[in-house]
Amino acid sequence: MKKSIKHIRTIALAIFLFTNQGLFAQHDLGIKLGLGFSKTAPHFVDTEYSRFRVNYKPSGLLGVFYNYQLNDRFYFGTDMAFSQIEGRIDAEYHSFFSIDGEIYVTNSSNRSAAYHLSYLTIPIYVGTKGKGFNLVLGWQTGVLIRGTYRDKSNYLIDDEWAETSSFSDDIGFDQLDFGSYLEMGYNLTEKWNVHLNYYQGLNDLLPSELIVVDEVKPWRNSQFTIGCSYQFF
Repeated sequence: MKKSIKHIRTIALAIFLFTNQGLFAQHDLGIKLGLGFSKTAPHFVDTEYSRFRVNYKPSGLLGVFYNYQLNDRFYFGTDMAFSQIEGRIDAEYHSFFSIDGEIYVTNSSNRSAAYHLSYLTIPIYVGTKGKGFNLVLGWQTGVLIRGTYRDKSNYLIDDEWAETSSFSDDIGFDQLDFGSYLEMGYNLTEKWNVHLNYYQGLNDLLPSELIVVDEVKPWRNSQFTIGCSYQFF
């Protein structure tokens, strides 16, 4: 009798360990880091009076990820990450004057605005994998934690350049950002993965009441990073 009870306990323990091993095998949990470039870009239109240039700036993200394995090829996943979006927009303005009937163009002012946007982002995605590679496509939503900008301007006054600068932590952007999320990766080991990540915002960050000039809308974020992730289990 005691021998039978011992066998039953052994079988029960084996079933328990096998079941939990299968359960944990369906779940991936880890951390990820990405460094790259980003921009926050309005839809500026160049004219004969003005020229605009949208610049990419260093950017990054840091967070955790969770994947649920549907089978050997497909999985669902989500991240929770702190994402820093940086961008700078340079503008050059021109004026026209006439001398003896000749029209001349002069650079009358320059402006540079640097934007610093901190988001808590939550992408939700579906992924596929095979032969060490993985491809992810999903949707990302971000909540603006803090947004600031610094503005520097140069004006030509009486043939001399004058400079002004300002800083604001009341940027006035929409608190939510959302858009498409794409990731391509390769497993170096069972724990380590390297990946390319691209996010394209689809939300117009400027509320309609803030601006009346249609040429600067929509105003959207985009970010490209190269990073790595480590899987705990």
